[in-house]
Amino acid sequence: MCSCFIISCITSFGGRNEFREGLIAGQPETINPILNWLLQRREDLKKRAYLSRFLVKIDIAPEMRSDSDVIDLYEQVSKMSEYIGST
Repeated sequence: MCSCFIISCITSFGGRNEFREGLIAGQPETINPILNWLLQRREDLKKRAYLSRFLVKIDIAPEMRSDSDVIDLYEQVSKMSEYIGST
């Protein structure tokens, strides 16, 4: 979703360098479309940012991976992360 918008911004401004220079300089021609896109999708982006905390993979120490209870819990967490990510 976001990457498609960034790519369209870069191509509409003639390339990465022009886009980057416009951002750094704070040119309204560069900033306004970005702000417009963000503000139109504020609620979706807010939800996405909230849910992203729950989609982070958990590292388990190697010595804990042999415990069957830990493995079961890890699989449950992975399934829930996939479910949350698909909504």
